[in-house]
Amino acid sequence: MIAAVLATSLFAGIAVRPARVPLVAAALLVGFGLWTAVSIAWSPLPSLARDDALLSLLYAGAFLTPLLTLRTQADRLLAATVAVLALALLAVVTAIEVHGASSAADVYTEARLDFPVSYWNGAAALFLVGVWPAIALSADRRLGPALRALSLAGATAMVTDWLMTQSKGGAVALAVSGVVFLVVTRERLRALVPVLVVGVLAAAGAGALTAPYRSTQRGLLGAVHHAGTVTLALTGIALACGLVYALADQRLVLPRSLSPRIGKALAVVLACGALGGVAGFFAEVAHPIGFVQQHWASFKQLPTHDTASSHFTSLGSSRYDYYRVAFREFEQHPLIGMGGHGWPAAYLQYGKTIEAPERSHSLELDALSETGIIGFLLIVGAGVLGLASGSRSRGAPLLPAALVGAGVYLATHTAIDWVWSIPSVGLAGLTLVGIGASRSARPSLQPRTAIAGGLIVAAVAVLGFAPPWLSVRFTDDAYGQPPAAQTTSLDWAERLDPLSVDPLLAQAALATSPHDISPLERAVAKQPGDSEVHYLLGLADLNAHRKAAARRQLLIAERLSPRDPVIRAAVRRAGPA
Repeated sequence: MIAAVLATSLFAGIAVRPARVPLVAAALLVGFGLWTAVSIAWSPLPSLARDDALLSLLYAGAFLTPLLTLRTQADRLLAATVAVLALALLAVVTAIEVHGASSAADVYTEARLDFPVSYWNGAAALFLVGVWPAIALSADRRLGPALRALSLAGATAMVTDWLMTQSKGGAVALAVSGVVFLVVTRERLRALVPVLVVGVLAAAGAGALTAPYRSTQRGLLGAVHHAGTVTLALTGIALACGLVYALADQRLVLPRSLSPRIGKALAVVLACGALGGVAGFFAEVAHPIGFVQQHWASFKQLPTHDTASSHFTSLGSSRYDYYRVAFREFEQHPLIGMGGHGWPAAYLQYGKTIEAPERSHSLELDALSETGIIGFLLIVGAGVLGLASGSRSRGAPLLPAALVGAGVYLATHTAIDWVWSIPSVGLAGLTLVGIGASRSARPSLQPRTAIAGGLIVAAVAVLGFAPPWLSVRFTDDAYGQPPAAQTTSLDWAERLDPLSVDPLLAQAALATSPHDISPLERAVAKQPGDSEVHYLLGLADLNAHRKAAARRQLLIAERLSPRDPVIRAAVRRAGPA
């Protein structure tokens, strides 16, 4: 879709020339994708490294699309409104799904909302990345009352959905981006009313929205349904409040001399609140250093029993161990890294838990460990320049600052969770940042440049994205076909994506022993650093009564994933050498 829009705008001659700073940001993001593609040569998981490279190119396309297609301030306002309302609709649909879920497992995992992306922090990021633009639109007098009310209701739905996810990463990113938004905008007083409305409504519903975390298994579904009901009710209240606010705002004009005074008064109130919070902390905590040490220890080790009443108050996680392994790999391969998407293989080997995470929960640490200092500088440079290009924009009141806030939210959350790897989150965030980075009155691209750009976009779509997608389709289709058709489908799948081991694993799964050994041997040759393929080959050798070969493969799998109890059991089954 993104490639089609980009290519069409370029071929049709309607694309404008981006400003230099956002263009360099896009180029650095493309460079990060290309460098990740180069790292396929030394990655332990080549096909996943290729997928990471394509994801970065996809994100670059999302960022470039508004830069090339938005010509005026009105275009930016329209594009931001459409994007925000789409995210708001998703938040409302999520609440409806929660309200009517037939089973808690359909929308919740471990008593936390994970719909619609099957990951709590990813769902939180998808909702919260649009909050500040929604707040800005609800305060924009140039929009009609209906759109302003919908924007305020959307912001409320996003925040209340986030409370159901209980994502601490979302809380940190929302706070950081909110401070940036309010500091950057010159009209922070106009944002105050919608911010207070959303904050008060979310606080009023927080108990019910986090109740599933405290529920027994028997009462979980009822608590989930009630959380969805509360979200819909609060969204409806916000819609009514937004309509009243918009109608009143059209008739109420504060004297210019009053605004600075209100601003100073608010600054004093906030400063007093901050000082009061610090004083309250020292009054409540007898030993501040011990308090910090205790929570640092909690961060470093996952608690055996979580007794907190909310996930927000529980600091235990495995992130410290994830980060430790990422730094270890960076120390081992500082310049070029261990190869794209190599961190999960490293964690299986050097991590201290039995988990099998796909990411280190930090985009920057993923870049350092997998693509070295080169990849790190490319992705950080792209982020810094992308945010800088948005902060230099001039658009509708509050909107440029809110779009910068969306970018800061994405940057902060990707630094502490693996939400970068979720396409829906990255596409939403980078589209909003691209809208903010677009400029008015830009000249059109020269025809030769536009045609060349269109050809490049089309080539990347056809040669880069289409073959892996078709390979997956052929692989999936093979499972429901007769044997002759299975062979044809899997042959095509392997030709279209020679990096992937999935067609070979499917061929092995569909074969009878010992005919499953050959495709698994080829899979091991493609991905010798993957413990899973060695394990599967070891099992196939065991079933074919090739115990020596089986033990050899299973010992390699155990070396690559020494804490996996399933692999250990298979090694014992293979017997002594």
